[in-house]
Amino acid sequence: MNGSPMDQATLVGYAFGYVVTLVAIFILCLPLIFGLVLLMLLAGAVRLILLLATALTVGLIRLFRSPAGSPPRTRHGSHLITH
Repeated sequence: MNGSPMDQATLVGYAFGYVVTLVAIFILCLPLIFGLVLLMLLAGAVRLILLLATALTVGLIRLFRSPAGSPPRTRHGSHLITH
């Protein structure tokens, strides 16, 4: 022996076993990975829809609000504005 307690075939066998184990664990975790990716895509889509809804709401509010130069609308001729 050259100071190594294992021969080359044993080391290659162990390395092959480790690689096979890593691949098997990755394959077993694929459904979880796909699920997380789909949830992230869904969250992004919901956030995009909320952003568009917010932009539409702000645009509609600015469209129907009275212009800055004109006096605000009052009811029954009152000039008091409620806050």
